[in-house]
Formats: sequence, C-alpha cells, structure tokens
Amino acid sequence: MKRFTGPLPEKQEISLIALKELDEVVGIAEAAEEDELVFITSEANLLVFPASSVRPQGLPAAGMAGMNITQGKAIFFGVPAVDGVVATVSNSSMALGGTDAGSAKLTLLSAYPRKGRGAMGVRCHKFLKGEDQLYFASVAVASPTLFDLDDNPIYAPAIDTRRDGSGSSVTDYVGSAY
Repeated sequence: MKRFTGPLPEKQEISLIALKELDEVVGIAEAAEEDELVFITSEANLLVFPASSVRPQGLPAAGMAGMNITQGKAIFFGVPAVDGVVATVSNSSMALGGTDAGSAKLTLLSAYPRKGRGAMGVRCHKFLKGEDQLYFASVAVASPTLFDLDDNPIYAPAIDTRRDGSGSSVTDYVGSAY
C-alpha cells in the first residue's frame, strides 16, 4: 500500500505506484491522518489499522506492506465510516458461474480488533459446508442495503454480533452494498 501527500504533477498521465509482478491495485481511498484503513481477503481475514501507520512516499515508490496475506488475495480496501458495517458474501470457488450466490453476513466494524499494519488480521466470516472463499466484501454505512449485479436491492440479513459467524443464504449474487 502507499500513501501520497501531494500535489499531483500537471500531466495527462502519471504513475501513482510501482507494482511488482503479480501485484494489483485493490482500492484507492482518500484518508486523513486520524482515519482507519481496512483490508479484507478472499480467505475471510479482515485487518483494521490506523492510516497514520503508513508513511507518505513519493510517486515513484513501490509502497509498503499493508496486510500479510499467505493465501488468497485482497478483495477489499477502503476507509470506513465511523459506524461502518462489514458486508461479506461467501460461496464455493468451484461452483459454475451463476449457480451459487452463497451466504451473506453483516457485522459492525467495531466488533473487530485493531491490529498493526502488516498483520494477517482476524477471521471475519466462517465458511459454511461447501464454501471456501469470499467473493464480495465491503464496509458500508450503518444498515446497508445489498444490491445484485444489476443494482437491484436484495435481501440483507440482520446484523450479526459474532465477528466470525457464518452468513445467511442469499438468492442473487451480491455486487455492491451501500
């Protein structure tokens, strides 16, 4: 991850981060020194840490470790609202497309412990039998609505107080949460 405190040069195109092979951009967010940052992985790990722990770097820099990921990949990065709700949706990575919408879970972000930058985080979603991945994750505002891939609202489970509980079945693939 990288923190840039700018101004950006007056050019049509600029490189914001030097990526190594197999690296990819998961998200971009504007963060104040007092904000928190959140990573969520496909393996259902969540890491919350202070933005102030990421030192600013120049444009050509490659950044620094945000989260220690031993398996899977990061599927969400962002700056959560103070009263944020973590939305996670799991299914089987072996399912044919369109056949397994999976199970969704909503949990208050405040239920998760804060760790240091570069840590592995904590489990945020317990997989049900046959599930082995999170395919969607987000940190939305209080009482979020889940939307399908066509941006139609769909059933959202009640907020689960267990930080590592399982989800409830959903009938449609989740594409976003607001």
